[in-house]
Amino acid sequence: MSEGQVRLRAITPNIGAEVCGVDARQLRDGEADTLRAALIERKVIVLRDQDISTAQYAEFMRIFGEP
Repeated sequence: MSEGQVRLRAITPNIGAEVCGVDARQLRDGEADTLRAALIERKVIVLRDQDISTAQYAEFMRIFGEP
């Protein structure tokens, strides 16, 4: 995996994915689409170890719709 590439790891066979290679404070081109698709397919996504403020989190959540 090259640095900056989104990587998904299934948490269970049927639901959930851990997302690696994403900085929730500053998404790169195409990452929002990848995250939306992962959420639709896996129903739950987990982004670990994000250093993000409340305001940044609210902005990040807008990629999924109006919070």
